[in-house]
Amino acid sequence: MIDEGERRIAMLAMSAIGGSIVGLWYLPWKTMGWGERLFAILVGIAFSIFGVPWAVADLMGVDIAPLRVACGTTFFGAVFGIPLMPILKDWIVEKLPERLGLRKGGEA
Repeated sequence: MIDEGERRIAMLAMSAIGGSIVGLWYLPWKTMGWGERLFAILVGIAFSIFGVPWAVADLMGVDIAPLRVACGTTFFGAVFGIPLMPILKDWIVEKLPERLGLRKGGEA
């Protein structure tokens, strides 16, 4: 018989995987290769399992102990986290070094 902890882990994993696959709709997935799609799904899963619960529970003060709340935040974190990946990548690669003074105006 499956206990409550195993059920919770399975439900959260399914929410993260489903949300990541749905989140691909926001990306140009038809022009992406299978490796890029898989990478986007894996990053979406990781973000939704590790980043979203911390943000929702600690920063927003929401109680994520109920399974429905945890699965909902995980799913929507994956769906809306995937479109943010290119924006965050561009910001980290291009804007952050300029703001830290590591390079000036696009110079290497």
